[in-house]
Amino acid sequence: MTIYNDLNRVDFKCEDPQQLQEVANTASNAAANLLIGVSALGSLMFWSADNEEYSPEQAKEDMYSIGAMLMPLAEVVRALSDNAENARFVARELVKGGQHGS
Repeated sequence: MTIYNDLNRVDFKCEDPQQLQEVANTASNAAANLLIGVSALGSLMFWSADNEEYSPEQAKEDMYSIGAMLMPLAEVVRALSDNAENARFVARELVKGGQHGS
């Protein structure tokens, strides 16, 4: 079992297309923001590499911490992205099926 399996939703019991769209938007925004943060970490790491006051010991400790965060992060982003797509799919199917008039 992985964090992806704990976070991923495939059975949206909600039958309200508006709520499903909100789930999709929230998950998409969260995934995008996490990726922006990872990019910022890369930039920070790149620029701190030339700082002479940044000790090798501190760099090693920071790299360990960042690595511990990044290992499960890909699965979190993947689950959020899949949740967004699953919610959009269910919302489209509900509208196509005429279960909710628009």
